[in-house]
Amino acid sequence: MAPGLTHPASSMEDVEKGTLVALYIEGKQHAIALGRTLMSTKEIREINKGPAVELIHFLNDAFWRFEPKKK
Repeated sequence: MAPGLTHPASSMEDVEKGTLVALYIEGKQHAIALGRTLMSTKEIREINKGPAVELIHFLNDAFWRFEPKKK
């Protein structure tokens, strides 16, 4: 949601709508999610409500837990 991205402790690089992005949380070295922006970062800052990133992959989802079949 946009308010989480515009929180005073957060930061965003300027990107256009539809850009693939990695989401990080404070204190973590690796991304916790990958997604595509639903608005440009300019729009996210101005509108500041509603969904801002469509998640494609996130920590502990089915893809995260995927294990290939053993031969």
